[in-house]
Amino acid sequence: MATGELKSVTPSDGDHAQKFDTGACRSDSSKKLNFIKALSPLVLTEYVDYIRSFNVKNIDGKVREEDNWKLGIPRQQYIESKARHFIDTWKIHEGYIPDENDEKIIRCLCAEMFNTHGYLHTLLIKRLGKEKAKPKVGRTEKKRAVLTKNQLNGIANGKYSMRQIGEMFSSISTEPKKQSRFGRFMYWLGDIWICVSTKVKS
Repeated sequence: MATGELKSVTPSDGDHAQKFDTGACRSDSSKKLNFIKALSPLVLTEYVDYIRSFNVKNIDGKVREEDNWKLGIPRQQYIESKARHFIDTWKIHEGYIPDENDEKIIRCLCAEMFNTHGYLHTLLIKRLGKEKAKPKVGRTEKKRAVLTKNQLNGIANGKYSMRQIGEMFSSISTEPKKQSRFGRFMYWLGDIWICVSTKVKS
């Protein structure tokens, strides 16, 4: 058995469905996306090279980068361009357009790929946006309670009683376990202040 070769799997192996003779083990990858098997490096290289060929200067003088399309192209533009390039691909395939070295049909296929890729991207982004917009169950918006400037000035000038000050501090944190150390300190200080002020009055 060659070094790093996959060993046979038995039920006693537990969650580690893959074990190697080196001693390494990992989870089963049969249900994971396999980009190496699904894609061709030749096709991807040709496609990116095709995209780079359009890195020309725009009207504003700036060079158009490979990701310029991500700024947003309407789906209608994608479908119309895809249709034109498909017709050209079809004509070349049928022999109506001479293409001895296959350069024309390769560029047409890359152009189709660009429009298909872009169209699909807009759909997936739209779907992702809808998923992000869904509110999560049990999650509420956190609001940070703070003392106003007038309240702070009132405390400094002796405007409020000890009990009133205690109630202000308590209002800063209604859930002490989820707040910062300062918030918890203010919470407990408020409670203590209320208790002290109550005893003083009594």
